[in-house]
Amino acid sequence: MSIKPIQTNYAGCRFRSRLEARWAVFFDTLKWSWTYEPQGFELPEGNYLPDFWVEQLGAYLEIKPSDAVIKSRDWFCVHQLPNATGKPAWMVVGQPWPLAHEIYTSSILANPDPTIYGEIFNTFADCRRCNGVTLLSDRSDTEIGLVAELPVGVHTCEPHDKFAINPLDLEGGRTYTAYRAARSARFEYGEQGACGG
Repeated sequence: MSIKPIQTNYAGCRFRSRLEARWAVFFDTLKWSWTYEPQGFELPEGNYLPDFWVEQLGAYLEIKPSDAVIKSRDWFCVHQLPNATGKPAWMVVGQPWPLAHEIYTSSILANPDPTIYGEIFNTFADCRRCNGVTLLSDRSDTEIGLVAELPVGVHTCEPHDKFAINPLDLEGGRTYTAYRAARSARFEYGEQGACGG
């Protein structure tokens, strides 16, 4: 028996799943411009329609609830999309909450075998120096905390060297607030993503 996701209305879009709507709430809270299912592409693997284009990230995003539901075709399409568009494509797997999702970026997906993972990021975090956002990973050679990072989007500060703030350490920070809004969003009974009590 397969469980179907609940289609969800939010911000004038009918999302194929509540998970996609929660990620849209996350982007809105960060004041990031996004387009849902912006356009389809003809790829060697077949036609493909990415879930989001996020302007501030300059990337296409494919949202999945877990690794278990990802088909090999999904990996190949996200891997092929940067070649077709000249823009990065990311696979975002899981719920919008720190350490509850994984972000596979284009550089990771550039491996010809898309089932072999490189660095995997799992938290968006505030930059300590500016209003930018950084991807953090808790996977590293040292196995100590959130150490690997990748600045994304627009930053007004100098190059980075481990200057992101773990959102769980900065309650009230921009990314923590966005995670909280996405997690708290209510869509039942006609609600449109407003935060629940």
